[in-house]
Amino acid sequence: MDNFPINPYQLGNVPLHDTLLNTFFNSNADLCCILSKEGIFLEVNSVWESTLGYTAQDLKGNHFKNFVHPADLEKTNKEFYEQVQAQEKINFVNRYLSQNKNYHWLEWKGKINPIDNQIYIIARDISQQKNIEIELSLNEKKYQDFFYNNPNPMWIFDLDTLAFLEVNEEAIRQYGYSKEEFLSLTLKDITPEEEFSALIDNIVIANTKYFTEKELWRHIKKDGTIIFVEISARTILYNNKKTRIVILNNVTKRIEAEKALFEAKTKFRILTESSNDLIMRFDKEHRHLYANPATLHYFGIPPENFIGKTHLELGFSEKEFSPWHEKINQVFQSGQKHNEILPINQGKEYMNWSLIPEFDKNGNVVSILSYSKEVTDIIKTQQALEKSEKRLKLINAEKDKFYSIIAHDLRNPFNGFLGLTDLLIDDLPTMQPEEIVEIAGMLNKSAKNLYTLLENLLEWSQVQSGKTIFRPEKIELNDQISFVLDTMEESFKRKKLNITSNLLENIAITADKQMLNAILRNLISNAYKFTPRGGTNEISTWITPDNSVAITIKDSGIGMSETMVQNLFSLSEKTNRKGTEDENSSGLGLLLVKEYIDLHGGTITVNSTEGKGSTFTVTIPN
Repeated sequence: MDNFPINPYQLGNVPLHDTLLNTFFNSNADLCCILSKEGIFLEVNSVWESTLGYTAQDLKGNHFKNFVHPADLEKTNKEFYEQVQAQEKINFVNRYLSQNKNYHWLEWKGKINPIDNQIYIIARDISQQKNIEIELSLNEKKYQDFFYNNPNPMWIFDLDTLAFLEVNEEAIRQYGYSKEEFLSLTLKDITPEEEFSALIDNIVIANTKYFTEKELWRHIKKDGTIIFVEISARTILYNNKKTRIVILNNVTKRIEAEKALFEAKTKFRILTESSNDLIMRFDKEHRHLYANPATLHYFGIPPENFIGKTHLELGFSEKEFSPWHEKINQVFQSGQKHNEILPINQGKEYMNWSLIPEFDKNGNVVSILSYSKEVTDIIKTQQALEKSEKRLKLINAEKDKFYSIIAHDLRNPFNGFLGLTDLLIDDLPTMQPEEIVEIAGMLNKSAKNLYTLLENLLEWSQVQSGKTIFRPEKIELNDQISFVLDTMEESFKRKKLNITSNLLENIAITADKQMLNAILRNLISNAYKFTPRGGTNEISTWITPDNSVAITIKDSGIGMSETMVQNLFSLSEKTNRKGTEDENSSGLGLLLVKEYIDLHGGTITVNSTEGKGSTFTVTIPN
């Protein structure tokens, strides 16, 4: 009765109802039973139910042969009756039907008790071991091919000594040992010392656990390199030894990649959690997968409150989050990064907002990383630079305008004026009085034009240099219009222009008197210059719906093209031209008008059609 806990022959000397026998019979881990000499079940322990599913009631009174596999029945009958008749030890193996209709391999061992002529038997379930033996015997060639040609390392080791009994070529290649060296080692020789305890515990489990899968271990190669392997192992009988056959998968790269990923995630968290920039991650339902502590600064909400929630669930209004969701959806659909500058707090601050798609191994966008950085200082610096650039361009244009005025508009009239004075010096003794009067009139006209030009140039330069002082006061508008018209009365008469006015009575406005006179003088002068002889100029005043005072100066002159109208107040474009009777025009007057109107907070508009005249309307807040 090798390897059995009790000799059934000895049970015959003790009555079954004896306490010690009864305790052993019903607490044994194997299947214990008592049969009659004919093979009828008389007693069984509870293990039959836990192993095969049969209760004592199911078995008692039944012949044990009723459950034997048909293929084993003849052999079992022969061995059983021969052993009973010869009074020998009962010892045979067969397949036995369980309650769920599966067959178990049972090893039967027992003895006939000569006192009561009953057979005492202990049966052991050896299905696992028997299946292995059958597999090995039926598929030896297949197992050899599988073992030696496997692309993964494989070996067989002794469960008692941990010695290697066989290794395949891939194990030799990956671990660096020759086959002879491998077979002189034990499993402990390739296991780091700090894992010895875990190895011993695992071997204890392996003795009772037939199959294990994907256990992770560290092993030492011949050159001392530590590698990570996943092992799957099963228990087999090899050369009559209880062994484990192991297949290994080197997962060092995967473990290192996972470690690198973990370290990267750790660094990511360290960086994001210490950053003042707002960092978040969203899924396709716009739920927050991650939020860093900067949420407290921007929203007053702790980061943990964001996790798993949408903006709506967090209390944001749809008006706020709809534009965000639209951009996030675009990135999910396109897989392309999005970046834009967003004004916040009514444009007082600016955020550089980036949405970065994150992909799975199949290239699908599974989440989006949102990175928002405050760039208010940068944007304001850029705006200041752009403003400075515009200002620089304006200064260059002003410089060019000055050069143009000095080179053409100022020099040419002076040349004419000087020519007339030369004529007087050379020919005065021989001139007739009427010739002298004519030349004097021409000198006077030239001097007035030069004076007007110099006056505008001086006023404009003072405005550009910031030296002009704005002194608003209450002014009777009609008085100022009359003053300008009176100074130009002779000019209107010479050109035979029809001047009409349609002025509201008693209009007092708050304006700088000098600037207002310059505005009226230039606009009325322009109407005079560009109206042909016998034409009309009309001046009218009225009150706008916003209670501003409007002054309209309309002429029946030569008018302007749409392009000229658009460029009237641009320094970089040339818009000056001669009047209808060759009057000089530098274009500077309208620029000065625009500057003065801006200082008053007013507006100027122009409507003009070539050949039909122009209408200038100025508004000044009252």
